[in-house]
Amino acid sequence: AGYRRVRTEAYVLTEAGEGTLPLKLYWNEAVGDHATVATAEGERDALAGGYAFEGSQGFVYAEPRPGTVPLKQFWNAANRRSLLTATPKEEADAIDQGYAFVRIEGYAFVDP
Repeated sequence: AGYRRVRTEAYVLTEAGEGTLPLKLYWNEAVGDHATVATAEGERDALAGGYAFEGSQGFVYAEPRPGTVPLKQFWNAANRRSLLTATPKEEADAIDQGYAFVRIEGYAFVDP
């Protein structure tokens, strides 16, 4: 689908804990896109958009904690692709490429 790993933006927990949500990976074969979500709204949107559950990526906090950053969900209606980002630079790049902010899916650490 043309994706490549550029950098690590945030780190997720490997085990569930108090106040965490599973970070889930979905795949849409028709558009060749992954969506990563943690909220009930994100999961509903993924399923409604034709995405199928692939697996869990770890756990994120539902609310901000010290040392965490928001995982922001973006959507590009033109190419029907989702993007989850944790840095201001990637957020700005997403907006420049026609992505619109949808929601915060959770909070993850910037350092392991």
